[in-house]
Amino acid sequence: MIELKREIVATTIPYGQKTTLPKGSQVEITQELGGSYTVLTDFGLLRIEGKDADALGRESASKSVATAEIPTDAKAVATQVWDQMKTCYDPEIPVNIVELGLVYENKVEPLPEGGLRWTSSSP
Repeated sequence: MIELKREIVATTIPYGQKTTLPKGSQVEITQELGGSYTVLTDFGLLRIEGKDADALGRESASKSVATAEIPTDAKAVATQVWDQMKTCYDPEIPVNIVELGLVYENKVEPLPEGGLRWTSSSP
């Protein structure tokens, strides 16, 4: 069980209604996918967005991206793109879009004038 460090607004599952969880509420993380958290509370299952990860004692996904080093070569960018696509999950099953086979090509090429061009393919 985790005690919330601050008040947050969460989304009820599966209805999508917003509800406020007060500071000190006890939650149990049941799933962590794509930067959001599904938690079990006295109110049932709720989704907590990644921007509120600090209330759970976790690092915010946006904070880690902001402080991450930005790659400049094509291979490093392609690797980072694959890693990011693996954080995108099908909303009904806990499998990411890469493992589901929904993305089968990820191409990053340097442009003659500088910079990079990214393309991907899916079925």
